[in-house]
Amino acid sequence: MALGRRRGRSSPYLVTDDAPNPASALDGYIGEMERWVAAVRAGQPVDDLIPVGTVDGAAQLEPTVERADEIESRLRFLTEEILVHHADDLDAS
Repeated sequence: MALGRRRGRSSPYLVTDDAPNPASALDGYIGEMERWVAAVRAGQPVDDLIPVGTVDGAAQLEPTVERADEIESRLRFLTEEILVHHADDLDAS
């Protein structure tokens, strides 16, 4: 699975050629976002990581610990409330 940027946009999108199902695509997205969170917390640059932008894609979010905490909370929800119900799909990937 690859991640990229749309022309002129800062929102992430997934190229799902290597994801055999939607659960695998979501799992890949979560993994990339976790890399962003870890880099922010470590004070490392995020320029080469998944772009994390505003809802409308007009701008990138500032890589702050507060943003990282908010994103991590959302990722935890996706993992614990969504992916947990698709373990078979994840095992198949």
